[in-house]
This record gives sequence, C-alpha cells and structure tokens, in this order.
Amino acid sequence: MCKKYSVEEKKKVVSLFFDGIPVSQLTSDTGIPKSTIYRWIRESKAEEGNSSIYSPLNYYMLEKKYKKLQSIIEILQKVNCKPTDPLSIKLPEMESLYGQYSVHTLCEALCVSRGTFYNPVLRRKSSGKWYEIRREEFRERIRQIYDESNQVLGPKRYALSWRIRGIPPLSDLSES
Repeated sequence: MCKKYSVEEKKKVVSLFFDGIPVSQLTSDTGIPKSTIYRWIRESKAEEGNSSIYSPLNYYMLEKKYKKLQSIIEILQKVNCKPTDPLSIKLPEMESLYGQYSVHTLCEALCVSRGTFYNPVLRRKSSGKWYEIRREEFRERIRQIYDESNQVLGPKRYALSWRIRGIPPLSDLSES
C-alpha cells in the first residue's frame, strides 16, 4: 500500500541524510523504502540547483534568449504593422528589414513562416524585373528553336540544340 508522507517528514529525512546519516540507517529507523529516500534527495538537489546556481550553459542560453527577445522588440518597433495584420502588409515590412536581422527572428516577430517569407522576398518573383527579363529571354530562345525544328523537338533535343549553339542550359542560367 502506498503511504503518503507530509512535506515536513520529507524535509526531516533529507536533512538527516545531509547531516551524515546513511540511507540504510534512515530506512531502518523510519521504515521508508530506500528508493523513496533517494528520490526525495534527488528532488531536493534539483530544487537547490534551480533556485540560485546556474551553469555556464544555462547562462549562455538565457543570454541568447534575451538578445533574441531584444531583437524581436526592435523589429516590432521599426515595422508599421502588427503580427496580426495580413501578409500583404507584413511581407514588404519584412523585406525592408531583411539583412539587418536574421530571417528566423524576423519571421518569429511577425508570425510568418520562413517558407512564406523566402518565396516572395528572396526569389522576388512578384516584383522582380530580372525574373521577368530572364523568362522572356528563355521564351524567345525556345520559340526560335521550336520554329526551326518544325515544332517537333522535345525537352532533351532542346537542351542538345542549345549546347550546340553554345547557349548554357537553363539550370546554369537560373543560378546566376
């Protein structure tokens, strides 16, 4: 049967242990199982550790969290929108701060997933002129080869004819 012990009883047994009395003697004197006494000792040590002493790792993690929260506050002060506003308002604001803060922090501050941020901002498909210019160049080249081949070539033949003409493949152009 499971017996309930009061907080005072637990503290008394743990203090006796820290005073130098072995667990085996505490078990025989009180009738409390060893495993229970050891659990109380672990819990007591954990409470002591949490109350005042921090390891260097804990300090580093707290410092890192503090700096991130400071960055989030700065971002929220600089933008002219709230995290609850629609994406059409938040994305241009985030784009203006891109490079000043990490993408993770920007996205966390304005509650936007990173994928949503990367798509229009980094690829610039929505307003990027370079994307449209490159797409038009590809369209003209493909149309020219298509007309010269009497409209019968497939994708592999297009790539081969581009190589023959000295034009780099699409994959090389899209990386530049």
